[in-house]
This record gives sequence, structure tokens and C-alpha cells, in this order.
Amino acid sequence: MNRGAAFRATKPPLMRVWLVLALSLALRVALPPAHTTLAERVELATPLTSWPGLSEGIARLHLGLDPYEGRSLHQPPLLLLPLASLLGTGVPDSVVAVFFIAADVALAVALRALATEHVHSRWAASVADYEAPCKAGLAPDGSRKVLAAVWFRWAPEAVFAISLLHPYAILACVARSTAVLGHLASACALLAAYKARAGTACLSLAVATYLAVYPVLLLVPVALLLRSTAGTMLRTSAGVFTVLLSGLAALSYLAFDSWAWAESCYGTLLLVTDLTPNVGLWWYFFTELFEHFSTFFRIVFHAHVAVYLVPFTMAYRSAPLFLATLLLSITTVFKSYPSVGDSAFMVSFLPLFWPHLLPYARYTFVAVGCILATTLLGPIAWYLWIDAGSGNANFFFAMTLVYALGHVWLLVDLAHCFEKHRALRKHVEAGFESRLLASLASAAKRSKQD
Repeated sequence: MNRGAAFRATKPPLMRVWLVLALSLALRVALPPAHTTLAERVELATPLTSWPGLSEGIARLHLGLDPYEGRSLHQPPLLLLPLASLLGTGVPDSVVAVFFIAADVALAVALRALATEHVHSRWAASVADYEAPCKAGLAPDGSRKVLAAVWFRWAPEAVFAISLLHPYAILACVARSTAVLGHLASACALLAAYKARAGTACLSLAVATYLAVYPVLLLVPVALLLRSTAGTMLRTSAGVFTVLLSGLAALSYLAFDSWAWAESCYGTLLLVTDLTPNVGLWWYFFTELFEHFSTFFRIVFHAHVAVYLVPFTMAYRSAPLFLATLLLSITTVFKSYPSVGDSAFMVSFLPLFWPHLLPYARYTFVAVGCILATTLLGPIAWYLWIDAGSGNANFFFAMTLVYALGHVWLLVDLAHCFEKHRALRKHVEAGFESRLLASLASAAKRSKQD
């Protein structure tokens, strides 16, 4: 049986996919009455992704006013104008809800297709992936083929299920956070790169960067994937991406004949002018910081997000999707306006690596415990601070610190597991080669004696 036939033979029935889809739709349809409350939750939407700000911009646009004049709109024009036509004033609220549900489902479908492509591309390496932990005594030797088969059978479905059923993803969808559109564009860029469609990959990544800026970090893993699948040179991918992104910016300028939108969208993100609390680390720091130090620390904080790109690329250039997952983890924690939807998007990638890396994990329990604790205690800390008035900002900021700590531990654990797995694979392969050479030498010696 060839590789493709073997892969198709391990696919699970589609019935489970439909059951996951039905359950996720039921949850999203049942929760829209809570939209008004959830849309105001700072954990679910930021000033850059909130639906109330976008809907206010749409209303101003329909009244013939400049939508960016009020400084409440932080989404770019090429997102505002299509949504103003599709979801303008007078459109029933249910239609808006259906739009965001459809975007969430499209994201899950794109991630499932990406997982399928990744699994298919690694079919030949499956035994080698599980050889190291088995021979190192971390898993029974006879289980490696079973583990490999289970992973190849269920990884795409696990990615699909997590993307649709993760509580953060469901709540962000009901809150109508526009972050899902940037996630969808990022997933499409990685998927197109796996399929060797260079133009589509660069365009999707340009759209994602246009919407959220931080996906620009994914240019390196996308370019590495295109080099391995389509033979596209890295500088070619970077050049096409730059031209497309510049084209999007030029179209936005032509739409309003002004660069005011750039100041409202990217100026807010880069200068951190809106200090509304969120699950990130910036808002509290810049609230307490003296103004004359703010420029220096803005540069430091932004550099801190970007500085990981070089060492991660040097260490994981042979595994572009794993590199993309690590970069998504960095932005989930350290970007200026994060939300829990970013965490759900990043976690959706973990089933692609976690099964064969799990034997080496050290901090999984601690990381998951931190994230669960902040999920439960974060709203309580917010209530004590804002509603009851018996607490202060330190209560909520402590929760965001623990939330960041959980994700950092998860990131460190992933990197540690990957490095140990790679070292053991090299050790196993080196041991196999040495035994093979020794057996050949002894056989040659015996033949000479005979």
C-alpha cells in the first residue's frame, strides 16, 4: 500500500466531524442572547477587534460621516466597507450572528485541511517520530505503530474539534470578535503554502497582516513551507508579500483619500493609546508608567515580540508549522491587545505535535492549571474591581500575569519536548547506524576467516 492509500485508509468516519459541527453550532446558536454582555467582556474582545466599535463605524459611514473621526473604530477600511454593505444598519441581529458563526466554521475547516496536509506530508516519518521515545524507554516498543496510527487517524479531527468546541472560541464568536477573520487569513496562508500555492499564501498572509499586524511574523514559516513545497525562494515570497500588503494599504487610502485610518488602526496598536484592560501585559504597565519613559518602553515591548523570530527560525527551520505554532504562542501572550480567542487559535495546532512530544512534557499540568484558574478567577477579579468596588486593578492584573505564565510554560514545554525528541531521534539513529556498521564489519571478518 502506498503512502496516500495508507493515509486514506486511516481516516475516521465523517460522522464524527458532523457531530462536532452540530454540537458547536448548537452552542453558538444558544448563546447569542448573551451577546450584549459578552461583547463588553475585555477578555473576549479588545478595542481593535470589538464589534461595538465596528458597528459604530458602520453607522457613521451610513450617515455620511468619517468613521475614523470618533477614534472608536480601529478596524481597517477594507474590512469596514464590505461589512458595512453586508451587515449595515437595518440588518437583523441574527444575520450578524450567522456571519460570525460562518467565519468560525470556515476557520475550523481551514485548520482541519491544514492538519490533513501536515499529517499526509509526514506519513513516511511517522515510525521515526515514535521510534525515539519507544527505544528510550518512554513508551512500550510495540506501541509505536499504534501511536502513529492513532495520531494520523485523529489529528485532523482533534484540530477541528478543538477549534470549534474550545470555550474561548465559542465565547469569542458570540462576542463577535473580528479577530477570527485574521485567524482565518493566517490559517489559509499556511494551508496554501502546504498546497504549494505561492500567490494565495502570500495574499492570505498579507490580508492577515493588514487586519492584525502581528501575523507578519508568520512570513518566515510560510516562506519556508513554500520553499519546500513549491520551490519558491525566500526573497521571492517576501517580495510578493510586500507588494500585496502595499496594495492593500493603497486601496485603503483610495477608499477615504486619507491616512487617518492608519493612525486609528495601526497607531493605536503600535503606540498603545487605548489602555482599556485586557488579558495582556501592556495596559497595566503603561497605565503606571511615567509619560516620558513611554516611548522607550514601547520600543522595548514591540522588540520583545519580534526578537524571538531569529532564534526560533534558526532552531526550527526544518519544522515550519511547529515554528508557526511557537510564534503564535509568543503573540498570544506578548502582543499589545491580546484576547482569549488568540489562545484558542494557538491551542488548535497542538494536536499536530503533542501526541509524540507528550512523553517528554514537564509543565503541562502547571500550564493547564494556570489557564483554567484564570478562566474561573479572572471574571471574579474583574467584578471585585469594577462592579463591587472592593478590589483594585491589581486583582485583575494578577490574573493576567498567571494567564501569561500558563502560556509561557506551555511554550517552554513545547520547545523542550521538541528538542528532546529531536536529540533522542538522533541518538537512536546513530545507535542503529553504529550497530549496523559493527554487524557488517563482523560479517566481513567472518567471511575472510572462511
